[in-house]
Amino acid sequence: MTTRFAEPVVVACCLFLLTGCTTWQPAAVSPRQVIEHERPESVRVTGMDSGPVQIQEPRIENDSIAYVSGTCTRISDRRTRYSCPMTTVFSLDEVTLLEVERPAHMRTLAVLAPVVSFVTMAFAFAAGFGT
Repeated sequence: MTTRFAEPVVVACCLFLLTGCTTWQPAAVSPRQVIEHERPESVRVTGMDSGPVQIQEPRIENDSIAYVSGTCTRISDRRTRYSCPMTTVFSLDEVTLLEVERPAHMRTLAVLAPVVSFVTMAFAFAAGFGT
């Protein structure tokens, strides 16, 4: 009967472990290199005249940071290609700071340590080690 209780708890803890905490960290290289090579899911861009703007699925179009702003359509030819409408957000010359969301391992550990301790004590108590 204890294993039936333990299975969902273990699955929940594993899912919690997979999510983890994240933090925004400044890019160490140029915005072009980060977006073209790392292909981050989202970036936070600060321009000369604006505050931070979060961009989902950023792309480099000519000398600008852009994102897909509509529905992509398939181009009919021998290869599978798509044409996507792009909206330009910032010129690369205007970018003063580009931040990328990265895992925060110490924050995740700080959150998980009490949870893991509680689950361990609950299993020990349920198994009768506390009596």
